[in-house]
Amino acid sequence: MPNRHTPFFFSDIVGYSKIVERDEKLAFRLLQEHNRIIEKSVTENEGRIVKYIGDSVFAEFNTPDSACAAALAIQCSLQERNSLSRHDEEFHIRLGTHTGEAIREEGDLFGNDINIASRIESIAQPDSVFISDAVLQNVNSPSNYHARQIDNVKLKNIQIPQTLHKLYPSKKEWEQESAAELAEALIETGVNFIDAANIQDYDTKSIGI
Repeated sequence: MPNRHTPFFFSDIVGYSKIVERDEKLAFRLLQEHNRIIEKSVTENEGRIVKYIGDSVFAEFNTPDSACAAALAIQCSLQERNSLSRHDEEFHIRLGTHTGEAIREEGDLFGNDINIASRIESIAQPDSVFISDAVLQNVNSPSNYHARQIDNVKLKNIQIPQTLHKLYPSKKEWEQESAAELAEALIETGVNFIDAANIQDYDTKSIGI
């Protein structure tokens, strides 16, 4: 089917393989609970689960606002759930959201923008929501979101460096982390940044490849 502009997100459980290795029954129970939390928020925000990929979920939405609302609601629900759980039964997820064109085939979605969303999720911090610049620019009121911009991020197998944003559930949490602290934390986890001074030269080389 033809391309259609669609907001979507990917999620996954942080360190799920280690949980499986430690206790398979617990891992399966946590996965089921994880899926229920995500399904609830997706449904409440008029979204659709496209598919489950192991401990990851791929969902689409009608608007960027609904995708952001669902993602933030999921993290808030999980934070509350973990606060009431034993430490060894906690689990954490990361979420990446993007909006773009997607090819539809038998209920599934394909395309470069799908790959970008997946890559955004892969670098997101545990318990966080990372969104693309396209998402923030297409929400109804960007100023209503507590977002921290992250410039010139090099995503795996994506040629063009991306401008991303970290969404915070409240102004208080946004104020507790500076742009410098966020960048330092991402660098420590292996996220690659393209030096702003060399971005034009990098773009030229990327196009020439």
